Amino acid sequence: MKKILFVVLTALLSTTAYANNCITYLKQAALDKALVACNTEAEQGDKYAQYNLALMYDEGDGVDVNKEKAIYWYTKAAEQGVGDAQYNLAVIYDEGEGVEESKEKAIYWYTKAAEQGVGDAQYNLGLMYDEGDGVDVNKEKAIYWYTKAAEQGEREAQYNLGLMYDEGDGVDVNKEKAIYWYTKAAEQGGREAQNNLGVMYQQGEGVKKDIALAKKYFKQACSLGLKEGCDNYNSIK
Repeated sequence: MKKILFVVLTALLSTTAYANNCITYLKQAALDKALVACNTEAEQGDKYAQYNLALMYDEGDGVDVNKEKAIYWYTKAAEQGVGDAQYNLAVIYDEGEGVEESKEKAIYWYTKAAEQGVGDAQYNLGLMYDEGDGVDVNKEKAIYWYTKAAEQGEREAQYNLGLMYDEGDGVDVNKEKAIYWYTKAAEQGGREAQNNLGVMYQQGEGVKKDIALAKKYFKQACSLGLKEGCDNYNSIK
């Protein structure tokens, strides 16, 4: 039963309903006008313009990629409490993308974003505490942030949480909670969760033994390319 290690790097364009020219031009895909408008409004202190300007420099939308400017404007927006800016800034420091890697800064900004309910930040923060990545291992904090992310539907958090309850990793073994979170992840196509559910139903761990359900989950995992799922499916007589 392997834990998923995954850092979300996707940066999404802000669609915050806010009446300014920056976002208006971005929605129209008028990138030249957007660059001018976003820059003007960002300089005036508009936090959403700062975020979107950073995103343009980060992704190279209508302008050459410039990580230094991206970091500058993400920081301005992040300091004004924009959760997505805090998250993207954390990822940049986490990965050392255009800047010297700093796990300390990554944790700081992930925490800021996580406290505002950004699910990806909650998951990544949980993972850092779980694995001791730039911080001392703290399973209690890992479970706390995984749970926050899992409750928002973050599949990887659901799986990792299920695994911790399944194996008693930093928490008392609780097969019922393991099954609950594995099921949530499996319903979203998590093949490792599907396989682990299959094992639990096959062996009757924390649930009534059900070979038909075990085969179902093994088959699902196999269909998604998990060799272990295929092996488990084929081993059932």
